[in-house]
This record gives sequence, C-alpha cells and structure tokens, in this order.
Amino acid sequence: MIRWLSLIALSLLITTTPLQQGCEDDPLYPADGGLVDDDASEGGSDASSDVAPTDTASGGGDTAETDTAAPPEDTAQPDTTPPEDTSTSDVAPEDTSTPEDTSEDTAPEDTSEPDTTPEDTSAPEDTTPEDTSEPEDTAPPEDTSEPEDTSPPMDTSEPDAPQQSCPFGETDCNGACVNVLSDGDHCGGCDQACSGGEACSFGSCTADCPQGTTACDGSCVSTLLDVNNCGLCGVECAEGQDCTLGLCGCFGGNVGETRCDGQCTNTDNDPANCGACGDACEEGRVCTRGECRSDCRFLEENCDGACVGLAIDVNNCGECGNACPSGALCVFGSCECLPGLTLCDGECVDTNSNLRNCGACGLTCAGQCESGQCSDCWPGAEQCGPECVYTGLNTDHCGACGNACAADQSCFFGSCAGP
Repeated sequence: MIRWLSLIALSLLITTTPLQQGCEDDPLYPADGGLVDDDASEGGSDASSDVAPTDTASGGGDTAETDTAAPPEDTAQPDTTPPEDTSTSDVAPEDTSTPEDTSEDTAPEDTSEPDTTPEDTSAPEDTTPEDTSEPEDTAPPEDTSEPEDTSPPMDTSEPDAPQQSCPFGETDCNGACVNVLSDGDHCGGCDQACSGGEACSFGSCTADCPQGTTACDGSCVSTLLDVNNCGLCGVECAEGQDCTLGLCGCFGGNVGETRCDGQCTNTDNDPANCGACGDACEEGRVCTRGECRSDCRFLEENCDGACVGLAIDVNNCGECGNACPSGALCVFGSCECLPGLTLCDGECVDTNSNLRNCGACGLTCAGQCESGQCSDCWPGAEQCGPECVYTGLNTDHCGACGNACAADQSCFFGSCAGP
C-alpha cells in the first residue's frame, strides 16, 4: 500500500509541473495552476477569461491583433495529458505507460553492469579431492579357522563321593562321617591329618591327650562319650544310639535305647519301632527282641504291646512301668548303677569326677573334680559360676555359660539338639 501511494504522489508531481510551464497560454490552464470552471465560462461571469492577452513582447511598438473570438467549446473530454516538454527542464517527463504492478518490488533499478556470466545450473562442484584408493572393506575378515569349542572341558577326574547326611556334630569327609574335633586324619577339617605320634584334640594336633581323653587311632577321644569308641577304643554304637558314660544308648535315656523321632526308645520291644525306627507291629501283635509276634516269649511280660523281661528291662524293672534312672541297670528286677557309679538324687554319677557330687553326693566344686577332689578347671573346660563345665556337652551351659537346653533336648558339641 505504501508503494502504491508513493507512485500516485510521484505521478501527480510530474503531471502538475509541465502544465504550469507549457500551458500558460491555454485558457483551460490558468497561470495559477487551477482548472477553469466550465460553468463560469458558459455563464459569462468571468469575461476576461474569453479575451486573449495583448502580446507586448514584440519590439518596435507593434501592437498585436487582439483576438476577441471565444474559443470553440470543446465537448470532448479534456485531454489532461500534458504536451511534450521539449525544454531541458530537470523534471522527468511523465510516464504515461500502464502503472506497473505494485506487487513487484519498486526498489530503484540497478544501473550497474549486468553480470553476463552464464548461470551455472549444474550441481555445485565437489571440491573434495577424489579418493582413488580402493574402498576400505569394513566387513569382518572371514574366519577360516575351526570354530572354538565353548563346551566345558570333560571332567576326567574321579567323581566325588556322594554327599551324605551325617549325624549332628560330624562332617562328611570324602564320603565318611567324621568328627573333625577328634579325628586324626581330619583334625580341624577334612584331610588335615596329624603327624606320627600326635593325636587330634578339639580340632588341633597334640603330642599328649588331655586328661580324661584316650588316644584311639590318632585321636584323643572320651571313651565315655565317643560313639565310635564307647567305653573302649573301637567299640561302635548302633545307628541312632549315643554313647553315655561308656555305654551305647540314647543320650538322656537308658542304656540300649535308640533315638527315634527325637525320643529314646528300645527297639527290641517297642511295637511302634520294632527292630528299627518306624517299623510298627500290626494291631494285636507284640514286639519282642525286635520282632513282631502274636504273643510274648517265655519269661517275658506284655507291657502295652511290648514284650519285656521284668528282670532286666530298665523301663519295666521288676514290673511294667518301673524305669531305672539314667546310668543304671536293671539287675534281677532291681535298678542298680553301673560299677564305679553312685546313685545320687535319682542319677548314677561318678563321684570321682562329678562337679555336683565330687567325692560324695551333694559336694559341689568351683573348679574341676579330680579323683573326688575339687581343683582348677581342666583344659577345654569353662568355669560357669562355681562349676567347671565342658560347654560342648553340658545341657545347662551348652556352648556358653547359662545357655540351657530344653528338657527334651541334648547338648552336642555346644548346640542343643532334639525335638
């Protein structure tokens, strides 16, 4: 819009200037630049406009003839196009051509020499130097070698012995259950053998066994407690039995009993575990000497399905239901402690070593009891209150002083076990 208004203003300026200079004598264009009113010329209101002015410019005083005739009326549309200006006026002639499309740019024409260089319509030249070398082969080189065998190497070694479930306190070493606290070939761990002349005591090889232990096949063991050397070196207890005071049985139970489902029982006459744990007799039958029978043998008595000898059965000593204390035997129907043991408060104890009955029933030692005399604690024992105890087996101080096991539990190597 601004360019259009500028073009109109320029056209008016060009049109007005020549009319004033070249048409001064034309009655239609007065000297003041305005147009003659047609109504005024017809009505004669301005008479002086019809008389041509006297030319006084001639020399010698000649008077020009006055032209009093009115110019013929021009009924045609007035030609507003100014006559060609032949003077050397600085004003540019009017551009009578059709107005240029205002949508084009009206910026001043560039009068500089045109660029005669022919337009290059081809693609811009690639100035990168041409790589005439062979294109690099980015593909991985073909592997002509034999494919690598990623399968694991074949194990040609001898297969290990199958792992087995060992009793509490024992460790599976090469398929055998051993006690690494006392085994001379596995002292402290599997395959850690003691040298000649040494024995294993509490997991360490030593030249001399501590007091109260015996060297059996390179191991310092207590024959009062060791199931593989119960009472004497080489005496093994049956499966499920413990060694109590040198006799095979169920720890906490009676001599000759076996632990089944956490309970001590005599598999010789238990109808629920006749001959072995879990082997029950049919209803109406009895268990005698580890066999289910329809009736009991001679000199046996049927006590709740168990055929027992009242003369020797520790649970039915002399009569059904009369149980002897731990460490006692039924001798001809009477409970008697084993040789070297004394019955103290319902228990058969060794007064030569018992801390609560040292030398006699009821005498308690603050240290250890040796030969019926109180002394300091022995190697491996701990003093718990006034007593020296072996925390590996003591149910009142199992593993540590004051750590008591439940009434139906036992202490094996410092841990409570049982139901």
